[in-house]
Amino acid sequence: MAHLGSGDGFHLAVKAGKVLAVGGAGPRATALRKILGTVPDSANVAEVGVGLNPGCGKSGDLKEEKKARGLVHVALGDNVSLGGSVRCGIHMDMVLYQATVRLDGQVVVDDGRIVALG
Repeated sequence: MAHLGSGDGFHLAVKAGKVLAVGGAGPRATALRKILGTVPDSANVAEVGVGLNPGCGKSGDLKEEKKARGLVHVALGDNVSLGGSVRCGIHMDMVLYQATVRLDGQVVVDDGRIVALG
């Protein structure tokens, strides 16, 4: 997660577009739990994207990485600038490197690799 820096991993339990729980014992998980517990609407899943650009790499630059083929971008908090209706004091971006994404039960990203839709 961009503004929490790099380091220890954590897991998010999400249902109906809201983060219900943050798993993990490290300082980033602890900091995220504090934010979600104190900033109204920060648990909102504001955006989800799958990178498709093979020319972008894992450079450490969030703006590039979130477009890189096979990487998944998730943001929490405010989504008004994206056409949504949730106004929040923060917008937190993160990139997942080896994510698996299923849409309607079909795998579209498998461990960070784009899978052709059939």
